[in-house]
Order: sequence, then C-alpha cells, then structure tokens
Amino acid sequence: PEAAIIGEYDKVHLVPFGEYLPAWIEKLLPFARNLTEAAGNFSPGEKTRLLTIEGTPFGTFICYEAIFPDLVRRFVKEGAKFLVNITNDAWFGPTSAPYQHLDMVAMRAVENKVFVARAANTGVTALIEPTGRVRQATRIFEPAWITDEVVFLSMGTLYSRIGDLFAWIALGISLFLPAAAGIRSWRRHRIRHGSDAAPPRIPRSSSLDRRGEVEKRDA
Repeated sequence: PEAAIIGEYDKVHLVPFGEYLPAWIEKLLPFARNLTEAAGNFSPGEKTRLLTIEGTPFGTFICYEAIFPDLVRRFVKEGAKFLVNITNDAWFGPTSAPYQHLDMVAMRAVENKVFVARAANTGVTALIEPTGRVRQATRIFEPAWITDEVVFLSMGTLYSRIGDLFAWIALGISLFLPAAAGIRSWRRHRIRHGSDAAPPRIPRSSSLDRRGEVEKRDA
C-alpha cells in the first residue's frame, strides 16, 4: 500500500544527558561532554502540534514527554480527540521501568479523559482508556501487535484547560495562611508583653528628700 507523511511533530522535551547536554553544564564543566559520550546534539521542537487522520485531530507525545502533564494536556486543549504515545523503552531492559513508564501514560489519559494508543519498540504497547484502565497490552521484548477501537472524545477536563493553576493557588494559600498566622501570633505576643510591663518609676527630687528630712528632725 502507498504511504504518505500526513504531518510532523518535533519532540519538545529532550532527554538531558541522553539526547542533549544542557548548555550551562557544558559551559560550567567542559569535561562533561567526555563523560557523557552518548549525549546527542538534538534541538527541541518549538511547540506542540496536532496531526490529523481522516479529519480527526490527535496529539502525539514522544517517549520522555509522557512525564510532563502540562505538555500533554496542551494537545487536548488545542483540540485533540485522542492521544498517541511512541517510545523507545529498550534502554530500560527487562526491568520494571517499562511498566512504570506505562503507568505515567495512563495518568495522562485520566487527567485529560481521552484514549491513548501507545506504541513501544520493546513493549509495553497498549491501548489505555480515559479511566486509566489498560485495555490491551503486550509483553516486553516479545514480538506482538494489537488492534482495537478508539472512541474520539473532545470534552477534555478542567486540568486540560487550566493546567496546574489550581495546584499553584493551593500552594500559595498553604504558604500564606501559616505565614499570616505566625505574624498575627507574634503581634499578639508583643502587645501582651508590652501591656504587662511595670510602669516606669519616677525618681524623687533631692529637694523633696531634704525637706522631708528637715520635717522629721523638727518633729
């Protein structure tokens, strides 16, 4: 069958020390390049971009980008009906890491209430429902393929629209309230101790003392 490129998306979040070496580290430690020979010289993409298949827009996030909720939600905010995740998990080997990576993708499905189709070169390839349930999944390092149906959803969630705004507001409140309570307690403590202090003594003048002594002698 004939094939054609229907669109392109350049990875926005590259893997540090794997796909690039942070410039500030290379500047601060010139020898760091020799210690990380595997680090490439890739340049990140500028922004998220939707692809379209048969008139249906979808978002594709690549490998390491699965751990960035704010990045993934942008695809849904921009109109993606479902998400696709492609990844190279071969470097994890036969460990629990591929399954942990899959769990992160499941969280992205829940956060945005969309289906996620995941293709991993060594597994785990899977289809994940908006509830986070993994409908189908392959084993790691075993040749396999899966087919299934995806329901196109466009509602998204509150998180899809506002991102971490609620979390930042909650963090601000959690920092402000203890600080305000501490300042209020300090002021009360200062006022209370200030009112309990003994009134200052007024020294008697020397003339009054002498007059008193004279009166006592005359008496």
